[in-house]
Amino acid sequence: MVVRTDIDNPGDFNSSTAAGCNVAIEFSGPVAAADNIIRALSLGVPVVSGSTGWLARYDEVVGVCTLKNGSFIHSSNYSIGVNILFRLNAEMARMMNMLPGYSPAIERYTILRT
Repeated sequence: MVVRTDIDNPGDFNSSTAAGCNVAIEFSGPVAAADNIIRALSLGVPVVSGSTGWLARYDEVVGVCTLKNGSFIHSSNYSIGVNILFRLNAEMARMMNMLPGYSPAIERYTILRT
């Protein structure tokens, strides 16, 4: 069974529709993610989440998952490009560790256009 919900129909994912779900795939946003994850776990549906910005409520989500003996997996980003960047960053850090006199930095600049 496929149940698609958004801001206009959150009630469509309920105990009746959840009974036919094998997994909830949660890719909303920081405001809704934790509540969506908790709802799915409370209904006994395992959750895969790729949403970001909700980790302030991580302990609450883990608590519900533990209480319900649920299953939950999340990643900060499932994008291939971002994960390649993570890998490149780890490799760059390893290489720079071997250069004790080198002190890298990243600075942010704002370019004003008139």
